[in-house]
Amino acid sequence: MALSRVQVVAAALEILDEYGLGDLTMRRLATSLGVQPGALYWHVANKQALLAEVADAIVADLPALTTGDAPGLTTADAPGLAPAAPDALDAPEDRVSPDASAAPEALAGVAGWARALRRTLLGHRDGADVVATAYALRSDQDPTVSALTDRIRAAGVPQALAAAGAAALVHYVLGHTAHEQAHAQLVAGAPAGAETGHDAGERFELGLALLLDGLALRAVEPPA
Repeated sequence: MALSRVQVVAAALEILDEYGLGDLTMRRLATSLGVQPGALYWHVANKQALLAEVADAIVADLPALTTGDAPGLTTADAPGLAPAAPDALDAPEDRVSPDASAAPEALAGVAGWARALRRTLLGHRDGADVVATAYALRSDQDPTVSALTDRIRAAGVPQALAAAGAAALVHYVLGHTAHEQAHAQLVAGAPAGAETGHDAGERFELGLALLLDGLALRAVEPPA
């Protein structure tokens, strides 16, 4: 049976999950598929292209980001994402509209998506590193960042700040989760009785709330 791109990506994902990113080589992948390494290049141009394909497979089931309401995602799902009192702000008054208090509700879908991304990345060994590599390759042309920018923009955040906020949010989720996965691997190899525990989920929620609260404070237009 002829080899397909789907088979190549599926086999690469299996190697990633079992052995980690460091062992995902073109030679090892070819061996697992029972072909010569050169056969892989009919389906992927190089190792970077392969990682981009694997990254797409990892995030394939993430919920779509839309500018409409996200069903089931409210501020109740976003601990800490609550409007701040206007007199507590350090930013100039003209940066915050009277309707800015509605922004947290509009950003709740973003919070839910960020959590879903973290859970998805944690589901694959070195998942955050793989997706971060693909994100770096695509730079500003990444469709996820574009969709995330639109979602934040719909909360009333100006375009330039929405774009910066989207990039910061993606960087935060990828960086936090990569650290989390690296820490988990270190814990797995730690001596019995060593102090290794910390609540990664709680830290993630705090950082996420800080980011989204900051975006909410920059809303200058009523959320769409």
